[in-house]
Amino acid sequence: MALSGRLTTVICGIVWLVKTSGEFEGWESADEVLQFARAAGHDPTRSQLVRWHKRGVIPRPRTRYQHGRRGLETLYPPGTARLVVDVCEIEVRRRGLETANWQLWWLGHDRDMAEIRSYLEKVCRDYDRTLSKFRGLVRSNAKVPGSSYSVRGYFRESPDAPPPLGTIRRHLNWGGRRDFDRFLELALRSMLGDATPPSAEECVLFEHALHFDEARLFPLKGARNWWEPEDGSAVTWMATFLSRPLVERLQEASDEDLLEARRLATQFFEFVLTFGEVMNWIFKREHGLGFGFVGKLVGRLLDEPGRQALMLLVFDAARRDRVLGKGLVELAPMFDHWTTEGYQAWQGVRLLASEVPAMSELLSPNRLRESFRSVKGQERLNQELVALRALHADEIDAVVARHPEVFPTNNELGETQRPAIELPESSGRDGAPGGAVTPPGLAQGGLAPWTDPRLPTP
Repeated sequence: MALSGRLTTVICGIVWLVKTSGEFEGWESADEVLQFARAAGHDPTRSQLVRWHKRGVIPRPRTRYQHGRRGLETLYPPGTARLVVDVCEIEVRRRGLETANWQLWWLGHDRDMAEIRSYLEKVCRDYDRTLSKFRGLVRSNAKVPGSSYSVRGYFRESPDAPPPLGTIRRHLNWGGRRDFDRFLELALRSMLGDATPPSAEECVLFEHALHFDEARLFPLKGARNWWEPEDGSAVTWMATFLSRPLVERLQEASDEDLLEARRLATQFFEFVLTFGEVMNWIFKREHGLGFGFVGKLVGRLLDEPGRQALMLLVFDAARRDRVLGKGLVELAPMFDHWTTEGYQAWQGVRLLASEVPAMSELLSPNRLRESFRSVKGQERLNQELVALRALHADEIDAVVARHPEVFPTNNELGETQRPAIELPESSGRDGAPGGAVTPPGLAQGGLAPWTDPRLPTP
């Protein structure tokens, strides 16, 4: 009987294995999940995986019988390893697991939309209450609770003012000027929901506050500024946006609306953060023609889950706007191209400049800036790069081979991909903006132009 029982167990196990042989295809073992996370620089434990799946942060695993081995094997659904890396990042930043599902959804993971809406509603109600109290303090000129300052006095003088406003205050008051007071009144007007169009002088002040006027200090051939001084539509739009409770705006948005707003918002923020880095390096300015400053501002905005939620609703409202929505749709492919290909190609440019001595001078910020000032300057740089490619082909190819993470290869052809990299170049005020280069040394033509008309110009 004992032998019969064991035989029955083995037969049932074999039948079960046959039935489930394809069911777990692509699933990841607990060991594989942990190894993937460790390769990414984290060190989660099995007990943490258990805690996370019990809290619904990662999928619940399943177990299966291991033929020929003792015990059961724990398996997680496909994609869990990458999800665990993002959860580790959340814990490293000490954001806590209370908002983990929201943060994972913001990063692009699938989450229960009912839970996402619940979190958004909580943020909206908290913000609506805070904004109502803030407006009351501004209108009554009362002191901020726990402070000896009124709202205006707090922003003008307090060393504890939020970093973005503190930075703007120092910038606008530099050299004994008192321009921050006028900027503050413009900002408070928007916060109060006053959509009165700003004057031309106020638009110039707004441009200066965000460092967009730096583009005037580095005139590019035929290039226009990011912010036109006479255009105050962004200021009035924000006032209109804040004139209604955010809870109402959330209730109007479908799940599909929120998913599309997330796509546009994360694309835009990733573009600003990385493009600002490039602008800072090329122009050797702390604020990179405004992009560096806005990039820092975005970094602070995205550092807190509640602010991410607010930005989502801002982008949802913007995409519904007749003018802003059209602009976002037109720019979205450019944002996507830069974040998926252009920025990586730019890293390739930096590597070539640092590891091929002969290219360091040609690809220096000074030479790149010079090439942006005129068509002749870019043509001259192209010619020099073509000649340099012929002389140092072996060195350049060696750099490409050493850094497959920056210069990926096409799996089918085995050839190095040559993504275009967008750089601010010249464009006519009425013409299509454009300008990009292929990583120098990879293209026989040196700096091959990229003519996508969606590329903005500073």
